[in-house]
Amino acid sequence: MPDKASSEYRGEAAAAAFSRVLEAERAAEASVAACREQAADLLAAAAKRQRALHDDVEQRIAAWRVRLTDKTDTAVVALEREAAGCAEPAAPNATDRDRISQAVARLADELIDGD
Repeated sequence: MPDKASSEYRGEAAAAAFSRVLEAERAAEASVAACREQAADLLAAAAKRQRALHDDVEQRIAAWRVRLTDKTDTAVVALEREAAGCAEPAAPNATDRDRISQAVARLADELIDGD
């Protein structure tokens, strides 16, 4: 082994230190590459999940629209039936006809008798 003060020893020590630095740099680069790959995988998984959620939300919205349209159509039909029933006056029943006849007779009596 050369003397610690010799230039040969210092050269070997510098070469060894440089080798350790290069090895550390290679390890750091490999670690960064692995992190980038992991980040890309996570990003792809997140994008896939986002698409799945978007599709699920769109399907739910479409189902709600169908249900609301069906409910609205049913309500409109019911309102149209009710409106049709209100459009024509209902014929008075026997009791109502009798009361109307009595009221007309009293009114006629009052008009004729003047009481």
